[in-house]
Amino acid sequence: MHFGFSNTDFTYQIYQPQGDDKVLVDFYCEVLFSPDSANLFTRAILPFPGCELVFYLHGEAKTTIHETEEAILSKSYLFGQPSITRKFQVSPGARIFVVRIKQHLFKSFLHDYTNWQDRIFPLQEIAGEDSWALFSQLNKTQSFEDNISIAQQAMARLINKKPDENFQWLQTIEGAIPDNTSVARLAKRTHITIRQLERQFNTYFDLTPQEYLRLKKLANALDHYARSPNTSVTDASYIGGFADQAHFIKTFRFYSPLAPFRFFRNYNIKKH
Repeated sequence: MHFGFSNTDFTYQIYQPQGDDKVLVDFYCEVLFSPDSANLFTRAILPFPGCELVFYLHGEAKTTIHETEEAILSKSYLFGQPSITRKFQVSPGARIFVVRIKQHLFKSFLHDYTNWQDRIFPLQEIAGEDSWALFSQLNKTQSFEDNISIAQQAMARLINKKPDENFQWLQTIEGAIPDNTSVARLAKRTHITIRQLERQFNTYFDLTPQEYLRLKKLANALDHYARSPNTSVTDASYIGGFADQAHFIKTFRFYSPLAPFRFFRNYNIKKH
């Protein structure tokens, strides 16, 4: 599925994969920021489960480390599972291509079990020399569709590599989550103890099972809220599996000082 969004500050397109890359990729996204502003744009990232491959095809960005120290981001990097709302400042006129990836499965293919939470890796640390060729290809195109095709080929090369022995189990976990809203039920469904489940989540998800289940509900609710101009906070609460609007807002406020409707209004994310 292909979605397009726009306002005066930026336009962006989202494509959800339908082929083999659906194993690893949640969506592809390209953002074009307005060149007419004299100021950096602030891009806020909520702590959704997963990680992002980010390519700055034009312009640059920086992020704040430890709330005081600023760092310029490399032109292509992997951003691991965030634990808090993270803010990035993006230069006017920037063009950004993002591949949103299922982190637990990605780590299985890479055989990389280090903790990625809140870490930003230059892409060459993950992909080696292949990262330069991939960035060069993306940088030469002007079409979102062409960039999707290039990224899909890169994902196909990765998928052809052998994942670790827990890959099938991780896929079972992913399929079981929508129907298992408690850690005990999830452990029972996947035939392991709660303690084993916690260890696996720490290795692949960089989250506890409780945190992951909570964030999946939040992500589902916010996705529906942002995508449709007619979806209210109350509707999003129930779609996400929350008992009521108050529970949804309380969960959101755990990660952001703003209520969800104010967050979306401040960052111009709500679809118009």
